[in-house]
Order: sequence, then structure tokens, then C-alpha cells
Amino acid sequence: MASTSTANTLSLWSPRSHYRQTRKGKILQSTSELYLRDDLGLGFTLPTHTSAKRNAIVTVTGSATKISTAADLMNVLIPPYWISQRTREVGKTRVVIVDTNVLLHNLDVLEHGSVAIANLVIPQTALQECRHRSFTSYNRVMDLLKSSTSVEDDDDNGGDDKKKKRCAIFFPDTHHLSTQIDPSTASASSSSSSSATMKEGEKKTMNDDNDARIRNVAFHYGEALTGSDVDVILLTDDKGCRALALEEQQDTMDMDMDMEEEDEMEIDSTGNTNKNGKTKEEIKLLYRPLSVR
Repeated sequence: MASTSTANTLSLWSPRSHYRQTRKGKILQSTSELYLRDDLGLGFTLPTHTSAKRNAIVTVTGSATKISTAADLMNVLIPPYWISQRTREVGKTRVVIVDTNVLLHNLDVLEHGSVAIANLVIPQTALQECRHRSFTSYNRVMDLLKSSTSVEDDDDNGGDDKKKKRCAIFFPDTHHLSTQIDPSTASASSSSSSSATMKEGEKKTMNDDNDARIRNVAFHYGEALTGSDVDVILLTDDKGCRALALEEQQDTMDMDMDMEEEDEMEIDSTGNTNKNGKTKEEIKLLYRPLSVR
């Protein structure tokens, strides 16, 4: 998982070299450069509003707005305005990070104006995979990113909650320092869950790295929204990815508890209580992996 210590050890610029053999037998060296940034915050929104031009209503896309802090994110999220039929209470605000398989096979669900998925986060990795496999779906996802409602729309609508509202966030995880894969731990985390995702001895693929990077996005949002009443959800139909998400969070919680026990906490005779009086089973996950089905 991406963590603060991992982000501190990564360089903002790193060259990568690999060799390939041509048909004539020559060995060529190919070098690529990876540039990372630590000022990308929590993503960007592309708000749109309608305007009248020459007796016609035209949808205009505004400039990209950066979400710098968790407070800025809370301001742009669409609050829930539905009431539970069972408890008669207002539902929790949800932030949904989508995986590539959801963009490819369940895009109709995301395009529907449902309050359950009013706040979407589309990672750059998922967007690039979608463009590579289906350009039609890619264009629909780009329209989805431009479908965020703005303040002007709320004013024009008179504050009517029945109007479809959406907050679509683009997260540049490919160049974000906090969501990179640590080369020293990436293979270890995957091999530890061989029963869920791959057989023992099988090599990692590019798809495994992309899934890990998307899970890091969900983890990053979970850390940023810790202590708030926002439910962070990773939406994926990949069973192995959901299993790894739970396992990685459990491993992270175990490491954090061990560090707190050594440095700050006073352990009782049972050794199972932290400084908040909570056991491991009572600690809330940073995000929940769910399936569309």
C-alpha cells in the first residue's frame, strides 16, 4: 500500500531502462522517464453550466478546479438527499472510486443519475485502460467527467433537490506521489494473496500493477477523509482485487497498531486494547471494496 513513508522514499524523477532484441538480433536500450508530483491534492473537477447563446441552450465546460485538501473535497461532494425507508434517516455521503472493469461493462450504472453514486472518482489508470480497450466507452467516460454540476446550475434551478446532481473527479494517480507502487513491497503483497488472485510462482502482470495503483487511490482518499462521515467505496467486479483490498488494509492496520503499541500506547495485561479502547475488529476500514452486482 502507498503510505507516507513510501512517498518519502520515492523520487519525483526516475529513469527506467529496458532492453529489447530486434528481428535482426540487435540489442536496443529503451529509456523512459517517470515524473511524479506532490502537489496534485485530491484530484480535479470539470464543472459545467448551461448558458443561452443565440436562442439556444449551450452546455459550457468550465476550467479544471483543483481539490487541494480534504476540506475542499467536502465542499464539492454532493450530500445525500434520500431517506432510508427502514431507519428514516438521511443516508451517508459516499465517494466511489471506480475500477476499469466498471467503466467497460457497467457504464450505464454510472451514467444513471442515482444518488447512491453521485460522487465519482475516476483514476487516470482506469481511464487509460478504458481508452486502450474501448474508445467508445472512453468518450462516454470523458462526458461523465464533464457532468459535474456547478453552483450556477443550483442557482438557476432554485435549489431544487430533484435535479440530477453529480460530482465527477479526475484523479491523476499515474503522476501522483502518494499513489505509486513501492517496488520493494508490491510483489510481496501480491504473493501473500496467491490463493485469491494468482497461483504460486506466477509472475505479476501489468494488470496487477494497475489494480494495485487503483487500490492506492482508494486508500489515499480513505486516509484523507479519516474522521469524517464520508463512506469511501472501491467499486470493482474483480473478486481478487476486492480480496487484496481487504488484506492490504488489515496488514496496514496491524502495522499501525504495532507502531502505536511500541511508541505511544500503554498496553494492559491482555495486550489487545489500543489508546482509544478499540480492538482490531472494531477499527473501521479506510475504504470498502464492493461489487456492482
